[in-house]
Amino acid sequence: MDITINLSDVRIPEYGEYVEDVPADQDGLVAVPKDTFLLAKTLETVRIPLTSKLAARVEGRSSFARLGLAVHITAPTVHAGFEGPIVLEIKNLGPFTLKLEPGKTPICQMIFEKVSSQPEGPLLTDFQKQTGVLGKRPK
Repeated sequence: MDITINLSDVRIPEYGEYVEDVPADQDGLVAVPKDTFLLAKTLETVRIPLTSKLAARVEGRSSFARLGLAVHITAPTVHAGFEGPIVLEIKNLGPFTLKLEPGKTPICQMIFEKVSSQPEGPLLTDFQKQTGVLGKRPK
């Protein structure tokens, strides 16, 4: 697929036609072949109240990174006011196919941080209470 996307005009929820589900195999494992990029929704839902003065970062695990697995590559911050599952940006940079077992393979962790002030106003994003890997679908 050779597609050019102008990042100045991008709205992620509009790119659903380029997304395909990756089913688990008969053993319940999801394969991440080398040089593959996936978006995966966490099984857990996160809620950080707007008034909490908290933020969080999603970080991959170093033991898996040493095999080439990059998790939540460029957007690790979860802001106060966010509610919903976290969508992980997963890239296999290594030479092996890696298999993940949903609910059993802990590929990332959340690190909570106290911020100095409460955000002003609600969090306005397509990813608030997202239901799919591309956030909320446009209406």
